[in-house]
Amino acid sequence: MGRAAHLAVVAVLVSPLSAGAAPQDASCRNYPPRAVLADIKARVEAMRRLEREAADRLVGLDTRPYEWLRDQARMAEEAIAVPALVAAEKKVAERCRIAVPPLRRDCAAAAAVLVRVVGELVAGAASDAARMAWAQAMPPCEQAVGLKPSDSALRAFKPPPGPADGTGGDAGR
Repeated sequence: MGRAAHLAVVAVLVSPLSAGAAPQDASCRNYPPRAVLADIKARVEAMRRLEREAADRLVGLDTRPYEWLRDQARMAEEAIAVPALVAAEKKVAERCRIAVPPLRRDCAAAAAVLVRVVGELVAGAASDAARMAWAQAMPPCEQAVGLKPSDSALRAFKPPPGPADGTGGDAGR
């Protein structure tokens, strides 16, 4: 093959890459699409309602059984953590040169923690570790969909005690 033929082959191989660059940039800048954001926001709002109901149940204001709340939390988790959609989000993040928020992944993780917390309530009481995990996992998800993080009894926990020497755990630094 001559030099012109080599250049033609290179041009053919490179052209799909350059043709795909412009749409990629737009999809990266506009991620997540409005429909995805609206869907996840609706799921996050449902999780917040379940959180409020569970918190109300803790103080005797709601009569829904914890088992029902746990089952609803599982349904919310399943709706967010669809493996194909989580994988698609990961592919978008890998493909884009700009930071793409891992919205579905983070909100799925928060939903899993809600299932854990309510599951512990079914068994008797939610541990401080589970409550702390919930208090840490949910606010980034809420903020990502444009909601102000809520405050409830489920997010209240007693922090683990610090070391007796009063260093706050920084003694090894």
